[in-house]
Amino acid sequence: MKTKITKLAVLSLALVILTTPITACKKKADTSDSTTTQTSTEATTTTEAPTEPVTEPTTQISYETADEDILSALFDPNNPMEINPFTGLQNMDPENVGKRSCGIVVSNSPEANPSRGIGAADVIYEYEVEDVTRMLCMFADISSMPQIGSLRSGRVCAADLCCGTNSFFISWGYDKTRVPGHVSANGINWMDLNNYDAGKNYSDNGDGTVTVNSKNCFGWRDKTWNSSRHAPHDAVSDGEHCKAGLEYLGFEMNGVTPLLFHFVPYGEAPMDGAIPCTDLTVYFTQSNPDAHFVYNETDSCYYKSQRHDKAQIDETTGEQIHFENVIVLYVDIRNRNDGAGHKDFYFELGGGGFYITNGQLISILWQKPTPQDQIKLYTPDGEELKVNAGKSYVCLVDIDDLDKTYWS
Repeated sequence: MKTKITKLAVLSLALVILTTPITACKKKADTSDSTTTQTSTEATTTTEAPTEPVTEPTTQISYETADEDILSALFDPNNPMEINPFTGLQNMDPENVGKRSCGIVVSNSPEANPSRGIGAADVIYEYEVEDVTRMLCMFADISSMPQIGSLRSGRVCAADLCCGTNSFFISWGYDKTRVPGHVSANGINWMDLNNYDAGKNYSDNGDGTVTVNSKNCFGWRDKTWNSSRHAPHDAVSDGEHCKAGLEYLGFEMNGVTPLLFHFVPYGEAPMDGAIPCTDLTVYFTQSNPDAHFVYNETDSCYYKSQRHDKAQIDETTGEQIHFENVIVLYVDIRNRNDGAGHKDFYFELGGGGFYITNGQLISILWQKPTPQDQIKLYTPDGEELKVNAGKSYVCLVDIDDLDKTYWS
């Protein structure tokens, strides 16, 4: 039996447990692309953030003070690897400890599927852009990032998601009237690969790596997609070249990457009041109406399909992407009324959502008061949510489409 959720249910949950007002920072987003293939310069119309008070749970745990205890619970001294801060899994190269992470923007439009390299991401955020979605693929270890694409332009919402974990923000193009000023004002280290495009001037080494034959170029237009794809759906880079680009720009590569969530060993996340959930459908846009997750008991992962239930495949591996955790966050997302369908994300208002793992679903709350803040997750009683160690897929869903979520 399918179960649908209503907006009233989530809002009622929030009203029951929220108590202390937050001062909302009312930064307005802008979303006009600037790439070699998109040159919109339309005037924009700003929208005021809602005036309803947003409040916070009574208990908050600082990641800075809690990290040591969390890590000790996850760490096996017999394992030579280190804890990956984005997954809680002890599978990260020790050489990456003390290094900064990155988020890179990947298209999810029909013309850009199947994507390349997305299955290797530690966490993926999917969010609405006009009438399609994009993915922000996060890598705790930049060097581990395989060839990934097709890369697309960045939005303020993606920049803010990177900012919250001290991650480099990498895109191919940008929202020309908003992103430059926003990243500058908030200290976000951003690389626009559209400025460092080698075109097709590269050599395939035959082992999954390439040699770029243009000086100071760190991305390229993939030749193997040439027969079926064209710009802007053929842009690619990888960890080696992105790292070289960040170093070329003079960014500090050393720094703290905080734990993304309060991780616990898989299966130990408290799921008080949980209901069964082995089949979940989330609505994003008219062109992507059915982001569909199906639970596989064999590996305890949720496998993702979309667009009339087509398996979402990583072209590199040929495998359907899958995750131990699915997190659905309902966000106040508003059309900018600029004629282009651009969106503003009001992260500062927080909201409700769901945490789905190990065949179960619970209601949660979330907050991100400023670009520099992480998204923090809470249980209905205001305690920090404990998340099973593993990869996560985070759906940022317009609260106006909340009642289109259903599960069984």
